[in-house]
Amino acid sequence: GGDARWVSGERSRLEAHRMRDAADAILVGANTVRLDDPALTTRLPSKKGRDPTRVILDGRLTVPPGAACLPGAIVVATRDADAARARRLERRGAEVLRLPGRNGRVALRALVAELGRREILTLLVEGGGQVHGAFLAAGLADEVALFVAPKLIGAGGVPLIGVDGPTRMADAWRLGAVSTRRLGEDILVVGDVLRNA
Repeated sequence: GGDARWVSGERSRLEAHRMRDAADAILVGANTVRLDDPALTTRLPSKKGRDPTRVILDGRLTVPPGAACLPGAIVVATRDADAARARRLERRGAEVLRLPGRNGRVALRALVAELGRREILTLLVEGGGQVHGAFLAAGLADEVALFVAPKLIGAGGVPLIGVDGPTRMADAWRLGAVSTRRLGEDILVVGDVLRNA
């Protein structure tokens, strides 16, 4: 519901920063920026870490111009997004990238192709749920890293995958080559996304 800053423990957060350090870019949606105001930087105890390129998926350019992650970020919008909003974000040091899309949603294949042209080859999608679901539904997720904390919430919480997806187990998105690791009280589950035949 947005009431907690941290769900996972300290060791899980450290592992997430290691993932950021290894990625060319990190992507979040506009809702994450509005709710959490993340810096999207790499913070490691033994070294500064390499900050990945920050990519904000925001089809309608709704992120606030004062967001912490904006300077140097790429804000991805649809071609018909408001020009005045684009100028405000550009004045804050963001690049506004306009791509094809529909109903305020950017075409993810066009985004991935553009990032590839920019030699961004490893993209860490930190979400939230709608963004995670959109990448899975588009067949653009190669691997899932799921941090599981020993906490349970009800149906009113934020869903892990916030889009309509498979409703039958036979059609479920499946993971292969799954590994698990304890990180304090949390468990990290990593697996390759298997493509349906």
